[in-house]
Amino acid sequence: MARTFNPAQHPRDRFGRFTKSRTVKASATDRKAAREVAEQFAPKQLSRQERGTYLQQIASRQPEGAFADVLEANRALRSGRDSDAAKRVDAAMTELPDDVLLSRAVPLSAFGNTDPASLAGMKVRDAGFAPTQFGAVRPAGGQVRMHIAAPAGTKAAVNPDTGEVVLDRDTEMVVAKVAKNEAGGHDMWLTVLPKQGAKPRVADNGKKADIQAPGVADNNNKTDMPGDDAGRADLMKLKAPELRERMRERGLKPGRMRKSQMVDALVADETGDRQAKGTADSSAAGRVTGSDRVDAVTAGALSYFVARPSGPWDESLQKIVNEQGFDAPPLVGDPEDLDAKISDGWVEVWRGVVDSPTATAGQQLDEFRTGEFRPGKGIYGNGMYTSTRLETAEEYGIGGAVVRLAVDPGARIVDHADLMKEFKAWKRTLPNRGQSTINQLLMLPTTDADALLKVLANDEGRFAAARGYDVIRVSRRDDGATNYKVGQRQADQYVVLNRSAVMVEA
Repeated sequence: MARTFNPAQHPRDRFGRFTKSRTVKASATDRKAAREVAEQFAPKQLSRQERGTYLQQIASRQPEGAFADVLEANRALRSGRDSDAAKRVDAAMTELPDDVLLSRAVPLSAFGNTDPASLAGMKVRDAGFAPTQFGAVRPAGGQVRMHIAAPAGTKAAVNPDTGEVVLDRDTEMVVAKVAKNEAGGHDMWLTVLPKQGAKPRVADNGKKADIQAPGVADNNNKTDMPGDDAGRADLMKLKAPELRERMRERGLKPGRMRKSQMVDALVADETGDRQAKGTADSSAAGRVTGSDRVDAVTAGALSYFVARPSGPWDESLQKIVNEQGFDAPPLVGDPEDLDAKISDGWVEVWRGVVDSPTATAGQQLDEFRTGEFRPGKGIYGNGMYTSTRLETAEEYGIGGAVVRLAVDPGARIVDHADLMKEFKAWKRTLPNRGQSTINQLLMLPTTDADALLKVLANDEGRFAAARGYDVIRVSRRDDGATNYKVGQRQADQYVVLNRSAVMVEA
């Protein structure tokens, strides 16, 4: 039975207004702040064995016994009162040193008559402290599982023994998306908003430390920066706002980069240095972050056009992937490593391959692990197809081989339906679909206009890679497998564009 509204749990002040815990529509400023966090987000990746040590380091500065006061503190705070218990928990708060993915499971009944899906696009704030878990929790029926992206600098108290991370009181989050899951509950994705007036990070020597984009290496200590030439010197003369504007013009995202980092990114864009353009997370191989290069691919369409492909893969997409740095190697691990990633929220997927005229199935999988990345073709956009259903991969791998992978939840994953809306909107910017009109727009020969249509406007996978997406998620669409039971729903497919966004079993 749905829980009825309880006024005692939603206290008002003397003017009849609700007190601190509240849910409101996210403003344009809130949405912009959430996007900036998401664009720079590079979550810390730890095995279960490493997690305790990591949290112990964070907890070393907090007083003992603070966690015993959380429940008492929350009862007071959510009724609009402060308390000594709340002050003791306050004393345990510290800034998280890295971006982290947190989880929390809440009974559906806690939402009363509110449909969780209606909260997408809202800003939520809890007057109390919010208990979460480092990593992922398993979905369950009748629950809302929250996936919380907490950027470095978020205030929290941690418990190394249980993996619990308690977010500070009045932490504000924007609900990015809500979807039903297979367990019969809901998944909700939230982004923690940086608090106004947050203090700059302080280095170990006590001096003010610059806040840099997560995952972007600090270049201030370099004495011999690559490409230190007249072009770099000219860029260093520009002011930070001018550099940001120049990056946006090239489809790059400055985020929270410092001046030297923006110069490095612009030089990398000129020289084609993928390592400097992409940013890596803390995992062993490092997930490369792409940028929006649709305009660049459009302008130079002829260079991406392959009239006579040399193999069954998509060579035009391969060129885009290589420019983004998406051909960086994946993480490779044993079964236990994949199990640990999956328990931390990575998505388990499978891929089946058969022998080709040029390589055996085993050779193709070895090449994906350590060699060249050759994305294939498919009806939901070109790329490397995987399935959350083992039986689907087994059917595609009959007589060949099947491999297990895991997809990084921090990757830029776009739903196919959303991608198609974005793709069609972009295609509408091509004037009237007419060849002569496109030629007039681009001032290019007919062959270039043809190339434009064949390179991007012909395939959403190429467009997604040029836009900087890592993976396309295809939900409940026909995957071509014939071994489903009657009435069984189609499994989700994950089309991989960025090889560095996955772990593959050795």
